[in-house]
Amino acid sequence: MRFIPSILRSFPFNVMLYFVGFLSPPLPAAAASYDRIQTLSMDEGLPHSDVNAITQDRDGYLWFATFSGLSKYDGYRLQTFRTDNSDLTSDRILCLFVARDSSLYIGTESGGLNRYDPVSETIFPVAEEPTTSADQVINNIFEDRKGTVWVCRNDGLGYLTLRGATTYLHVKNRWRGFYIQCGTALDSCRLLLSTDAGPVIYNPETEEIQNILRDEIKTRCFSMQSFADGKIALSGGWGVRIYDPKTDDLQRICDFSSRVTTQDNHGNIWVGSFNRGLYKYDRNGIKIVHYHPKLPIPHAVNSFEISALFEDRSGVLWIGTIGGGLSRLNVVEKHIECYTEAQGLCENRIITFLEARDGILWVSTHGGINLFNRSSATFRELRINGLPSIQFATVSAFFMAENGDIWLGTWDKGLWVIDSRDIDRAIQTGQVRARQLKHPVIDGELSVFRIVEDRDRHLWISSNRGCFEYIPSHGDFKTGQWINYTHNGDDPNSLCSNFTTDIYPDTVTDNKTIWIGTRSGLNRIVFDADGKANCQRIELAATNARERKVCSSDAFISTIHCDRKEGGFGSQRSAKVSSL
Repeated sequence: MRFIPSILRSFPFNVMLYFVGFLSPPLPAAAASYDRIQTLSMDEGLPHSDVNAITQDRDGYLWFATFSGLSKYDGYRLQTFRTDNSDLTSDRILCLFVARDSSLYIGTESGGLNRYDPVSETIFPVAEEPTTSADQVINNIFEDRKGTVWVCRNDGLGYLTLRGATTYLHVKNRWRGFYIQCGTALDSCRLLLSTDAGPVIYNPETEEIQNILRDEIKTRCFSMQSFADGKIALSGGWGVRIYDPKTDDLQRICDFSSRVTTQDNHGNIWVGSFNRGLYKYDRNGIKIVHYHPKLPIPHAVNSFEISALFEDRSGVLWIGTIGGGLSRLNVVEKHIECYTEAQGLCENRIITFLEARDGILWVSTHGGINLFNRSSATFRELRINGLPSIQFATVSAFFMAENGDIWLGTWDKGLWVIDSRDIDRAIQTGQVRARQLKHPVIDGELSVFRIVEDRDRHLWISSNRGCFEYIPSHGDFKTGQWINYTHNGDDPNSLCSNFTTDIYPDTVTDNKTIWIGTRSGLNRIVFDADGKANCQRIELAATNARERKVCSSDAFISTIHCDRKEGGFGSQRSAKVSSL
């Protein structure tokens, strides 16, 4: 089994790390160096010259939707799924979406909705319940903040439910017969949808509908794209507008017919037009460059009509066209830059990172926390006001909750929370206030090593006093129930050790499963259908039978990594790598 190291996820030992300016992972296979613009066409295995949608799954593979099947790209080769070699219900693919559970949903023009399972690498049709329409056109798929997947169709708005191990598509009665082109989540309750008559705000809980922006937009949007700052790009025959849900302001970018818009990780806005090629604007809407099909290489794209735009994790912009296949554009030159105390870091020994919602990188060092502004490449030291002990704490784990609060795990100083309102002002003020979480076991001497979230939005915290599960009472995470999983020498189904290191919530198992690494072995907690937790100790592989032990002092688990392609787990323990 392959073990893929994960530096940013590893257990925080006192080591010297380089802080690089580009942290996103590449494709699973390191792709060759690209020209500034390079075309991927039918000559390279693309099944059709029309590319309607592009996405990237959790394992880094790119997916291309075409009118002759669905293609999976690993950086070198294309694998295409069609009706003749899979259970895909139609070769004419219109849209793609990767959900939180890692499922890839595939919207077709004539075969309804399909789902790709990354574990079995197979495609299944999603059943509609009840079946009420012969119209199987899927225009768009998106997910709201509660985890519900919504499906925009020619004949209404659908949503997915899970019953047992089977996913079903239901159409909302309120929207039966309405043409829904696309949509996106506005907040925890409301959706922004595109209809024939223009955009509307819809609350699924109250069934309330509010018409908006009708003075400016009187027809459907072809696409909606949420930006990192919460604004939403609306593209249509009338051009591109940037909508701010907080103020209802509308920023005009262009007036020519546009099909798709995206924003790269530098804030630049890319617009794919129907008949003018590709445009690049800065975040203020000022045009920077026009990639015209008739310009000489390397500035050319192969078609006037741009149908899909997607920036992958390595910073490459993928451009889907009608008739011209795929193009890929390096938005920035790849280079590694080293930042040290000379550039403003508190200390050269880095522990962990977090990217906040505003794009600011929080960097924990042995000398304190720095805020890194990637636009200006500058650091600002952060002062945390609260109880006196936090001033001397070393932050070992970050987690950003759905409400925008940041949780801080520390060495020997407990668990703290920073309010989202302070976080939004942190880069300007250089200070925030933290409050300490209270619990009979969580106190000022607790050491926290990792904070993660599972599929039910429960938090899991590894520490020197066992593993904690936090079940929030509300979406704001302010109140909730704590469960402490610990070691018991008389119970073979307890944790191997109270010193827990890494936690991995399994995203592909039917029953919720949490993997927990300790300094004396590996545990797995499996929840049954009633939500009851069953803790198991896992026997690790060894070079010979006499070395096989379930819990052992030499089985220090520092990192857990799921390798879905090989179907197992890798655990880095001391100088060894083990697999299951």
